[in-house]
Amino acid sequence: MNKETKPEMREVKLVASKESKTGRVYANYVQVALSPYDMTLRFCDAPPGSDITGKKKEMEIPTQCEVVIPIEVAGILANVLKSTYNNYHETYDQEEPPQDSEEN
Repeated sequence: MNKETKPEMREVKLVASKESKTGRVYANYVQVALSPYDMTLRFCDAPPGSDITGKKKEMEIPTQCEVVIPIEVAGILANVLKSTYNNYHETYDQEEPPQDSEEN
């Protein structure tokens, strides 16, 4: 008789590699889009002096990197970003960080 064995479950800690496939990317603008399954973050670099003036109501800026993450990861990312942002202000600023108008 063959007994079915369950696979052994082990906890694995994921650690980001210091080597990047794409290199470091600078962005000073991010556009966010949602679908029922994931969130897309499009990071762009708006050149200096790209303020919209005159008759232009829209200006195309170069996309540096596009990242698509599952909705479950988006929630974790939001919490980590908020915590890191608050830590930055506690460490480097004397002023309190701006408070959200909505409670999470």
